[in-house]
Amino acid sequence: MDKQDPPLSEKKSLERWWKVPGPGIVLGASDNDPTTVASLAVIGSTTVYALGWLVLLIIPMLSVVQAVSAQVGIVTKAGLEAAVRRRYGPSGHCLRCFPLVTLAADLEGGGAALSLMIRIDYRWFVIPLAASTGVVLILGNYKKIERILIYLPLVFLSYVAAMFMARPHWSDVLRNSFIPHFSFTEPMVTGAIALLGTTLTAYAY
Repeated sequence: MDKQDPPLSEKKSLERWWKVPGPGIVLGASDNDPTTVASLAVIGSTTVYALGWLVLLIIPMLSVVQAVSAQVGIVTKAGLEAAVRRRYGPSGHCLRCFPLVTLAADLEGGGAALSLMIRIDYRWFVIPLAASTGVVLILGNYKKIERILIYLPLVFLSYVAAMFMARPHWSDVLRNSFIPHFSFTEPMVTGAIALLGTTLTAYAY
């Protein structure tokens, strides 16, 4: 064995450590779905930086809800949806609708993104995307898929580069991020609802 190779026990400890944040990384990245990206693009084009303060406000809200959902899972040994059904009976089945509605919006958002790059009507991409998603969900193994998904968030580092390439007015960014203000105009109201709805999503919990 090469002297520079780490001991086997050290490799195993690294593997065990990597398994701990793995599901959390995948979950955090899942909230950056096509629906969220498309919604934020529209919000940015209509309100510019005006809702920056709401983004910062959502971060602790999201953390609290995720922590509560995780505690429910630890106590009940089940997902949030299963725990609600167990507690509230048949009326809890309405929760099944949320992932389906979100998935449909994600398929449309993904199709729209591909349409921008390939210049083909987005509707041509919806069925292939739905079919590939179904194959992965039905035939795929989560542990194997997780090994791939855990590295995909590295792509989001491109957001940092895009932030500087966009050359925003940093004074406006800071002012709108730390000084909350709101006006009851259509872009602000719909933007705030969309921002909350696409970030605090039911399926992620």
